[in-house]
Amino acid sequence: MGKRTPTQLVLPTVDKATAANRKAEREARRRRGGRPKKPAAERGVPHASRPMHVRRHPVHVTVRIAAGMPSLRDGKVFPTVRRVLQGAAHRFRQMFRIVEYSVQSNHVHLVVEAADQRELSRGMQGFGIRLAKNLNLRLGRQGRVLSDRYHTRTLRTPTQTLNALRYVRQNTHLHRWREGQRASWNPDPCSTALDAIRTKLPEPTSYLLGRARSAFS
Repeated sequence: MGKRTPTQLVLPTVDKATAANRKAEREARRRRGGRPKKPAAERGVPHASRPMHVRRHPVHVTVRIAAGMPSLRDGKVFPTVRRVLQGAAHRFRQMFRIVEYSVQSNHVHLVVEAADQRELSRGMQGFGIRLAKNLNLRLGRQGRVLSDRYHTRTLRTPTQTLNALRYVRQNTHLHRWREGQRASWNPDPCSTALDAIRTKLPEPTSYLLGRARSAFS
């Protein structure tokens, strides 16, 4: 058998326009990859690292409830929410305290104090678990209760703290005013604007909250 003579293969040439089109197609496929993005209204709190927390700064926390749940202000539901709030406020009072709150139909505003970032996370996790278990038990249901991660805003100045305190205590009236309804501005019975509710929570220990309460009253 004779020896074969090697031949040089010739690769097909691609003109610049074709190469550019193929590159554009690859980039388009890459952009379309992964999970489809939710509409802006359905996007929750981004899964980014939370800022480090220090003891002297109170935190304004917002916890949202999953769709399909009854109003948290309902007469059959709110007593359960209030009991969970008071229990969570006192359970770890040396490390984590709920000192102000406002319960709305589908979310809860809290003002909390915590020793550090770890205790803030543990306290909020414990509150979320207790709220979900007790609401499901009260309503005779199973499934998700919280819609998303809780949102936090650190209060670093007296002005921020006073504004947050006003926002939490008067939240129901603000919602009504924004919806064009008449706001009575009487103390909201589902918030710490009512003295009978506020006195059942721990007293704040931070200078900022103490000053804000004095200015608010």
